[in-house]
Amino acid sequence: MAAMPRPRSVRRTEAAGLSNAELAATFREIGDMLELLGEVPYKAVAYRRAADAMERYPTDLAPLIVAGRTPKLPGVGPAIGARLTELATTGTRAATITRRLS
Repeated sequence: MAAMPRPRSVRRTEAAGLSNAELAATFREIGDMLELLGEVPYKAVAYRRAADAMERYPTDLAPLIVAGRTPKLPGVGPAIGARLTELATTGTRAATITRRLS
């Protein structure tokens, strides 16, 4: 598997939604909460891997997702992809998402 490029500095506007760093931070937080809740360890690892892929993606993901052009990210399957789409389109932060996890 080819290494993902390092993130480039992207100027963000309000219309762009959450930045890749904000998306990644939210998914890392979800991974941490899953671990604290005693979930199966692979779930927490999967959220952290997805966060790494989001952070390294070369362009902002939120506008692509909102436009219906969600890119294929390594480590992001249907379940995590659905949460990513929800977060990118609604801006819902981790506290709301993690309430649904428990």
